Amino acid sequence: MAGFNNDVVFAQAGMRIGDITITTGEEASIQFSDPGDDVALLINNTSNSGGSDARNSIRVEGTNAGDPYQRFQVGASDSFSIGIGNSLALPDVLIFNYNDDGDCSPSNNTNQIMRFSGVDPITGRSSVTIRSSLAVASEGVMNGVAVDINPQNVETDAGSDARINIQVSNGVLGGGGGNAYLTWTGPADSYSLGVDKTDGNNWKLNDNGIFSGNTIIQSTPSGEVTFPLTPCFLARRDTPDNNVTGDGTTYTVVYDQEVFDQGGDFDGISTFTAPVTGRYLFIFGCSIGGLTSSHTEERIRLNTSNRSFEITINPFALSSGGNVGQVTSILADMDAADTCQTRVAVSNGTLVVDIRSGSSNFTYFSGKLEA
Repeated sequence: MAGFNNDVVFAQAGMRIGDITITTGEEASIQFSDPGDDVALLINNTSNSGGSDARNSIRVEGTNAGDPYQRFQVGASDSFSIGIGNSLALPDVLIFNYNDDGDCSPSNNTNQIMRFSGVDPITGRSSVTIRSSLAVASEGVMNGVAVDINPQNVETDAGSDARINIQVSNGVLGGGGGNAYLTWTGPADSYSLGVDKTDGNNWKLNDNGIFSGNTIIQSTPSGEVTFPLTPCFLARRDTPDNNVTGDGTTYTVVYDQEVFDQGGDFDGISTFTAPVTGRYLFIFGCSIGGLTSSHTEERIRLNTSNRSFEITINPFALSSGGNVGQVTSILADMDAADTCQTRVAVSNGTLVVDIRSGSSNFTYFSGKLEA
């Protein structure tokens, strides 16, 4: 074994020595220099006996000492270090740091990239904190290879969960913290899912990878769930439409007031157009007036591109003062670009039957994408 009490030891390339112990109260270093070739420190135990380890041990004495760490550096700038944050009173925390000059150590607390803390001395389990972007990627020629993040808990005890916990500041200190969310990005589109601190801590699924854009699904902390982009509309007749049927004429109902149209798929007159293929729920309420005893047949119809849904009654027999109303609904299958309209036909009399309207919403048409 060779022992040194000075602060620097120079070793020549190819030099082979036994154990080296450097004892000093200040910083100490071993420098290897060879301007014409690679420089390597090889720790090689040639014994094949059990327990014949080879190790590089970096150690400080006591919690008042500095940091035990290893530094990686190119030239005089941009250095990285990995070691224990002893000088930060974190003797059980392993820290990976960066600095834009050569003075990089675990004590550069503002430039932490990653740290492992809360190490269990028995199981070795710890918490990992990442202060920069974490990229898990398949690169090069590994075409068709999946890239996975797979939190797996192999314990079988009750409560042995596996989870991904995304947490931001509670807003008491600093700038208030940001949003906590996940992002999915494809070749053309991206989505984000998480908690929006700027909007009452609502949980959201957005159509943008930076947690902005349009909200597809939203839930309040109390569990009220809404679908802000799902097609949904309500239109009604605000003024009467007189003498439109009664002699068998089939009348396509025109609506002069659009209450709401989420998605913009109702044309504001009479027609809803399906934006995507799916199952759509429609409700049609129709009130007619001006009936006479000869008006013994009324047909109200939800008319879609694929098929029609019709109800037939004797309107005069059910009327009061010449007025009668009825409601029908249907869950209809529709293809993208299919249309739906509401129609009414009263027969066996003359063309004197009116479509009623008013503040009581006598005649209306509503619908939504259900599934």
